[in-house]
Amino acid sequence: MLTSVQNCENFPFEIKRVFWIYDVPSAAQRGGHAHTSCDELLIAVNGSFDVAVDDGRNKYTYHMNNSRVGLFIPASVWCELLNFSKDCVCLVMASQTYSEEGYINSYEEFKHFSEHK
Repeated sequence: MLTSVQNCENFPFEIKRVFWIYDVPSAAQRGGHAHTSCDELLIAVNGSFDVAVDDGRNKYTYHMNNSRVGLFIPASVWCELLNFSKDCVCLVMASQTYSEEGYINSYEEFKHFSEHK
């Protein structure tokens, strides 16, 4: 199998950063934040994990276990990754380069932000 990303005409954003998360203990959580203006696409390239999202009104949890399926996380959505399988690799493509100022790391701050957007 070969999977590639190029000439992303149908992609929801221009990719500015790519990173992957791996070797996460199954009981650990990652994320636990929202972005003020960065969109992301998450793909389970190996193994599985769950993604809990909250847009300020609705909460959903998605089980990611198929490398052919991505989950789009738009800016202003709270996101937590959990229940990592031992062999999990999560690929993340982001619409912006890393900026600490672009993160909302407190759920209380996120609730306030989501009420006033």
